[in-house]
Amino acid sequence: MENQILTAIIILSAVVFIAATIYYYPEAFRKLMCRLGFGMAGVLGANHCLSLLGIGLYVGLNPLSLLILGVMGGPGLLLLYGVEACCKIFP
Repeated sequence: MENQILTAIIILSAVVFIAATIYYYPEAFRKLMCRLGFGMAGVLGANHCLSLLGIGLYVGLNPLSLLILGVMGGPGLLLLYGVEACCKIFP
């Protein structure tokens, strides 16, 4: 029961934090969403181009990779593909 209460408090706090950030700093939220959108398009485009070339580097879109793309933008995209390349070279 205590875990459920703690989880509810954490979720409610996160919702309030996100709502306050969007209200007080809308430009930062717009930047984050823009980087996230372009990052997702970049991952999908790069996956498609690399598959056409026969290179087996595929980066998935999961919550962690979306967080990296949203915060870092273009360098995050290069980071994700760099990590994937290192994992393919040094298994």
